[in-house]
Amino acid sequence: MQEEFQIFERMGAAAASRISTLYFQLLVAEQEDAVYRERVYCYELYPQLRVDWNGFDFSLGGEVDKAGHPLFRAGEYAHAKPHLLVHRPGDLECNLACVEVKPLFGRCRNFGKTLRSSPGSDGISPCSFVIV
Repeated sequence: MQEEFQIFERMGAAAASRISTLYFQLLVAEQEDAVYRERVYCYELYPQLRVDWNGFDFSLGGEVDKAGHPLFRAGEYAHAKPHLLVHRPGDLECNLACVEVKPLFGRCRNFGKTLRSSPGSDGISPCSFVIV
């Protein structure tokens, strides 16, 4: 899956290059400084990724949780929701990427917890992490 991951990285870079600053530095009424909003950025990243998807053999899902899955239901990962998950549904061996969006500067509260609680960090479903 190395080649597929490289394709996805290129698609991600192209998608991110088309996203305006307005989607990750949200202006707030009566505030001088904009605030970073990961979910707002992800809502724009998702359709931008779809532009180049063109038959790419993986599913792109937003905030896919494992709460109902029998392997995860009672475990610590049951409520993990990565921003985006690139995988083949129904096949634990085909989780290509787990995407978490975080600002490159400033404090990333609970970032270690985010990585530990995302699909692929459980030893059951391998995947690569992409931090945008």
